[in-house]
Amino acid sequence: MAELSEILVAKLLTDSELIFNAGSDLGIEAGQVFAIMDLSARNVHDPKTGKIIGSIDREKCRVQITRVTEVLSLARLTPPRSRGISATALVLSGGTRPERLTSGEWPEGVKVGDPASLI
Repeated sequence: MAELSEILVAKLLTDSELIFNAGSDLGIEAGQVFAIMDLSARNVHDPKTGKIIGSIDREKCRVQITRVTEVLSLARLTPPRSRGISATALVLSGGTRPERLTSGEWPEGVKVGDPASLI
């Protein structure tokens, strides 16, 4: 499998789907689960000395691969977020709510360029 720095979020499609910049060329397969990693916990500096005192691997969330091409992968947030009572009422009434991207990043803080790691 590719190194952490090789598999990156290339595009956010909706608030629960994204595309990675890697596919079967790097061994990615449908069904695999990846953690989207938080880079803010890396290379922590000591405020007194300014020296790097360490890093912590921290997940923002997990996604599961749903489709794979040679150079791209489509992934969906897992487990799905709760959509609230209004969404449940919509589904029970037979309606659907189209998924969309509501901002430049997910509520979990996921954004383009974030690295991913196979779970």
